Amino acid sequence: MHKNYIEFLAYYYKRLMDLEHCLKNKILYKFYNVHQGNCFKVLSAYFINIEKRKKDYRNKFSKLKSSDILGYEKLEKALEYLFFSDLIQLLNEPIFIKDKAAKNFYLSKIQPETFKSHIKPIKKFRNAVAHYNYREYRKFRRKFVDSLIYFERLIGCSKFNIIDYDSLPKEYAKKPGTKKILSILYNQNKEIFKNDKVLIEIFDQIAILYGYTYDSLPQRWTIIRQKFQLEKEVKEKVIASSQAG
Repeated sequence: MHKNYIEFLAYYYKRLMDLEHCLKNKILYKFYNVHQGNCFKVLSAYFINIEKRKKDYRNKFSKLKSSDILGYEKLEKALEYLFFSDLIQLLNEPIFIKDKAAKNFYLSKIQPETFKSHIKPIKKFRNAVAHYNYREYRKFRRKFVDSLIYFERLIGCSKFNIIDYDSLPKEYAKKPGTKKILSILYNQNKEIFKNDKVLIEIFDQIAILYGYTYDSLPQRWTIIRQKFQLEKEVKEKVIASSQAG
């Protein structure tokens, strides 16, 4: 596989790992905060059930259940053992949905059908990235990335929360240039332009959505130069408009 493909998938692997880490920490915090020492017990039925269905877990959850360690430590270890696909699936299980610890778990109200529609793609995306399946990624790129962003925003571990991702144009006949992408971001949230590091990170994520590959992303200086040019043009238009008025 070409080195650039590996780097490209590694970029997404980090985001998927960040999502997994964020999600596990949030479950641990929320369930301990509500159930204290019983936090593992309320979810243990799910853990034991998947243990029966998947030999890869090797009775780890049963051993945890019968151990003498504290409930918090049991849940912490159980979440460490949990594969990404089963972690995502937990969010769609009645044992999670109906528990009071799940209240206010997400940053926005979920639509059940929309939520379910993103579960399979995010699992397939994680699998494709883990196995360096660039062909699978290219085939389902938009669906995969949409699902990743959906969960990142829902859980609260994404810079996409500072722009309105849903209002972004979904497709272009050809890849938009640097200035066009910057204009989209400027119109979304001018505050992004105050931090070059954040601007470049979000710029790269948007560019990738529109078909850029890892090795074809504009250089940092190109983005910053175009940023200054755009701000200059906006300022000139404001001055011209005020003088005309």
